[in-house]
Amino acid sequence: MVSKKYANDYRLENQLTERGTLKTVPVYIGKMYEFSTDSENLKRAKIQLAVFTFFAFACIFSGFMFNSDIGRTVYVAVPYAFVFLPIGFQLVVAVEVFVIKTPCTREKSERIYDRIAKCSFGGIFLSAIAIVGSIVKLILNYNLAVKMCNIIYLILLCLFLLCEIYVFIAKKQFKMTEIK
Repeated sequence: MVSKKYANDYRLENQLTERGTLKTVPVYIGKMYEFSTDSENLKRAKIQLAVFTFFAFACIFSGFMFNSDIGRTVYVAVPYAFVFLPIGFQLVVAVEVFVIKTPCTREKSERIYDRIAKCSFGGIFLSAIAIVGSIVKLILNYNLAVKMCNIIYLILLCLFLLCEIYVFIAKKQFKMTEIK
């Protein structure tokens, strides 16, 4: 089903099926879109998106392997756990970018760009909260700083943040333009 925003891009047509009955099918009549960057830069951007998204997911997932004191703090663990939502959707977009066939519809073109922007910003926001919470926990309990698992946990959070910042900056390479 198409949302109301894209309803005017479709027209309903009646088609005759093999059995001889009429079937109403939507036909796309809207404008078509393609990536605005050239194919060489687009290929490199797709690979970079996949690599940075996978690396960000690996950083978050591997953070759960350490029995960290700061990872068990509520104001660090909650944003850290909720970051799986934007990173999961970002993984879906990274796969979708590889399989999309251009030219594509307006709905797909806007969905790809918007999801990359929203998911990476959500990851940046949640990881920043977790990093600030980790630093506050380390300052309040200065004896935790000597444990290696706490330092690794904080490093993984920082690496995740850097990956998401890169994806947020690189989102402009996935902007699509209308085909005339």
